[in-house]
Amino acid sequence: MPRTPKTQYHIIQPPPPSWWKKSRHKVLLVAGVVAGLWIGTHPLAGHADPAHATTPPASCSAGARTGGGRQ
Repeated sequence: MPRTPKTQYHIIQPPPPSWWKKSRHKVLLVAGVVAGLWIGTHPLAGHADPAHATTPPASCSAGARTGGGRQ
């Protein structure tokens, strides 16, 4: 009579996760915060600054510029 093979059970431990798998959410969070801060503090390319107030023409009186004048 042929011998039946024995069933042997081996518990295989998965390898520990790599540094990237353990920390990728932290790395991506920091990268997103840094990118957001950089975008928020730098103007977009081609974006012109708003026009600065120019001095009033010479024909205006000093009272008209400061809100004074005749009352």
